Amino acid sequence: MVSEQDKNTSLAPPGWGEDSITDFFELAQQNRFATYLQKHPLHENLCKIDNCFERVSNNLIGHKNILAALFFVRAHSAYRAGCSLAYSTQIPESYNLLRSCLEYSGYALVILDNQALSEVFLKRHDSKEYASEVRKNFSSKKFLDAIKSKDYILHEVCNKLYNGAIEAGAHPNVNGIVSALRIEKSDEKTVLNPSYFHGDSLTLDFALASCAQFGIASLFIFQ
Repeated sequence: MVSEQDKNTSLAPPGWGEDSITDFFELAQQNRFATYLQKHPLHENLCKIDNCFERVSNNLIGHKNILAALFFVRAHSAYRAGCSLAYSTQIPESYNLLRSCLEYSGYALVILDNQALSEVFLKRHDSKEYASEVRKNFSSKKFLDAIKSKDYILHEVCNKLYNGAIEAGAHPNVNGIVSALRIEKSDEKTVLNPSYFHGDSLTLDFALASCAQFGIASLFIFQ
């Protein structure tokens, strides 16, 4: 993969964009550029949240619970990936990652509340019994209950965000499927054109605001 020193934001390798996959990637990247330029105030807010994640990530060495620390890193990664998809205007897909961001944070709290669950989680694939214990102890209800036991208001916020993400496309549902559907009518017919990208819209603004909300909620869970 590309190192920080070798990054080049202007040159693409030969053949890039000449097949369906890299052509799609290039469209997504151009959308990210457009979002960065047109939504810069929102971008600056998301950067501030990312900086908070980074400060914590840079001080995780020696954490009392290594697994919880790893969950934090994955929550940060999911936050960044969710932002990346939102910037590209792949809106329903972004909510999958934002939901994961909240789940990673919540599961870390579950583990910190019950250290014995670290072993259960790590041995998930060792037996059917461990797999069953993981399913029982690592669920949305369990991590939302863990948040509720610490902070009722934060629980209400996270519960609303989590269920909102599901409604917006984190689980297959009608909103996620039809949100990028363009309806084109003429005198002769009505054509439904599904799109992989939303483009600039209120849906994009809402998704970028959601990125901020999920990021802040995740950080509050870890505080």
